[in-house]
Amino acid sequence: MRVLFWYCDDFDWTPAIKTLPDVPEAEPAENRNTVVAFVHIEPKDVEAGSSSETKLVKNAKWLARKWETPRIIRFPYYLPSKLQGS
Repeated sequence: MRVLFWYCDDFDWTPAIKTLPDVPEAEPAENRNTVVAFVHIEPKDVEAGSSSETKLVKNAKWLARKWETPRIIRFPYYLPSKLQGS
């Protein structure tokens, strides 16, 4: 798993196009004072016994306490690679 954590004073987005037909329409969102975790999953992260998810949650919660904010956003991203998780 690859993770990039950012603290954002403002983290906003407006959906441009709908790419998944069976998912509800996304609404614009505004987030203030937020920890954002950009997460890339690899195959070894979804294997039984992997501690990647636990480590991600613990690190995100630790940063939220450090930066004194209750808001955490997990933002999945795609990193072109031969090894991709599901």
